[in-house]
Amino acid sequence: MVWVRRAATLILACLVTQHLMYRVSVTTASLVLSLVLFLGCTYAAVGYARLARRSAGRMRAAWACVCVSTGCWAGPNAWFVADRMFSLRTDPGPGVAEYVNAVTLPATALAMVLMTPSGATAAMRLRRFVDTTVISVASFFVLWQVILSDLARAAAPEVTMFALGVTAFEVVVGAFALTLLARSVSHGVNAFTLQAVACFAGTVMIVIYVDNLVQTRVWFANGFGGLYVGMTVLFVVASRSSVPPVSSVEAEKMSSVAASLPYIPVALAFAVGGVAIWRHDLNDTGLWALYAMSALVLLRQFLTVRMNIALLRSLAEQRTRLAYQAFHDSLTGIANRAKFYDVAVGALREPGSNVALILIDLDGFKTVNDTLGHAAGDELLKVVAGRLTSAVRAEDLVARLGGDEFAVMIRDVEPPGDAAVLAHRVEAALTGPATLAGTTVNIRGSAGVAISRGAQHLEELLHEADVLLYRAKAAGKALAAVGDDPECVATSRAHGDRSVRPRLT
Repeated sequence: MVWVRRAATLILACLVTQHLMYRVSVTTASLVLSLVLFLGCTYAAVGYARLARRSAGRMRAAWACVCVSTGCWAGPNAWFVADRMFSLRTDPGPGVAEYVNAVTLPATALAMVLMTPSGATAAMRLRRFVDTTVISVASFFVLWQVILSDLARAAAPEVTMFALGVTAFEVVVGAFALTLLARSVSHGVNAFTLQAVACFAGTVMIVIYVDNLVQTRVWFANGFGGLYVGMTVLFVVASRSSVPPVSSVEAEKMSSVAASLPYIPVALAFAVGGVAIWRHDLNDTGLWALYAMSALVLLRQFLTVRMNIALLRSLAEQRTRLAYQAFHDSLTGIANRAKFYDVAVGALREPGSNVALILIDLDGFKTVNDTLGHAAGDELLKVVAGRLTSAVRAEDLVARLGGDEFAVMIRDVEPPGDAAVLAHRVEAALTGPATLAGTTVNIRGSAGVAISRGAQHLEELLHEADVLLYRAKAAGKALAAVGDDPECVATSRAHGDRSVRPRLT
């Protein structure tokens, strides 16, 4: 993969930079590194400023924050280079430079927050807070056991307080960056993921700096110089990378390597705690920290279970809704063609079943659409569906096959007498006045009734009913054609108030 090769190249560049810094004097290494960082961060800041001008709303604020972040990274390095090259006497001092540099990571973290959707749910925010807290507690516990406890015992109180404060602050920022990185659905490597990695790398860099301070090493020892360059390169590349879709950030990744990132500091903390217990080197504070971390992990798992239950319930509801939509007409709410075919085929396969199929076509439906509008036509279809449903039993089926064509399936019919009764009953239920768009209309329809004769295919029975339907329409509409075979046809005049206007013709 391209980005794997680029990541390997970046790591190699950091290692080479770290190696070369040992080959020159500390002053030369500091000057060259500061110059490189100043140029890189300035280039990145210009890119972020352009993105901010082209964006709007939250994204403009996000790019502005990253621009401030890289500017704060470049400023102290620029002053250091100028002071060494031109012997300036108004050096702000290392304390000011370090405080200015400290703005870099929180500004980047704020930018990542602004890049996430504003409509995050309460559960999403709670999981984000718990994840960040767990990672922060675990990371600080490891750092205390490995580095900070020695600093607290050996260094001056003001140095200790400064180191603890900066480390705690940067650990929280790095934990938040790791949380967002683990919970983002990445469309490849983009500006969001690169900034999250840069923010986390900056936290590691601060930890190494504190360790070098405790052990009185040169400031760029233990990879600090290489990480300095690597973090700058990440900012530069991010300033020229694509922005992920807003919908892709803060989505759950149920099966991903990235989703397991928050558990790495936790596992490391328990391992360090186990070694400390084995060596009898864990005090009460450290033990309570492990207890708190365990409680937070259990809380996170509880939230995950709750989330999974909610997702499963939502999935079940969605499947039920989709199944209903797949087998029901969206306008009338009755069965559609797919469900009619499914139920009718099953009924015809039952041994000894006598099934009657009634195909109904409304007379003059086009006239209603043309004169009263499509909304009135839709309302007419709903009225017809309701009347047909009320005219049959619960075990029977009424369906809309499409347009103004309806079908009724009646079970346990004894031909031929019941067929005529069914035809009259359906027509009596269907026929009658209805008020549509403030106008009273007379609903009429033609029907064809076909009855199964033993084992018979549905298509054959539908064809018979269709032939009978068109015979009824050819005989004058508002008629029902009934027969237990294609040659036996009987018609009956549908009852209804013929004086109602307008009439469907």
